[in-house]
Amino acid sequence: GIGRALIYARGAQGGGPINVGVVGLGTGTIATYCAPGDKYVFYEIDSRIERIARSYFSYLSHCEGSEVRIGDGRILLEAERENGNKGEYDVLAVDAFNDDTIPMHLLTIEAFEVYAERLRSDGGVLAVHLSNRYLDLAPLIFRIAAELGFNAMLVIDEG
Repeated sequence: GIGRALIYARGAQGGGPINVGVVGLGTGTIATYCAPGDKYVFYEIDSRIERIARSYFSYLSHCEGSEVRIGDGRILLEAERENGNKGEYDVLAVDAFNDDTIPMHLLTIEAFEVYAERLRSDGGVLAVHLSNRYLDLAPLIFRIAAELGFNAMLVIDEG
């Protein structure tokens, strides 16, 4: 689903560069969608994850416009918003729910309001990766989306 959102955003920009924010780095695989001129900002709470992503995987090195900001993604996004950074992302991907521990503060109405303010007002996409072995997060996301007046869809891809 996040890949589809990135492809959509590039098309909406006429094939030109896009700005992407990602909460959760992992190995950096989302950077495989990076094209020349793109700006990718990853928000990662654990500095060890960045070291692993850069030492054992090459995804970030293939994306010249990538940056990793260490800290809690929601807190960093809130601080950036308060400093006047609004409407800069074509896509904001929240990809921090694969583990057995869920950072629930990333799944609140207040968090989604912060995410929305960081998106371009003319068609930015919030993409939330919900894969989790233990919890079905889709009903929660759909409820938040409805409360905030967002259009929402679920993309299921078996691979």
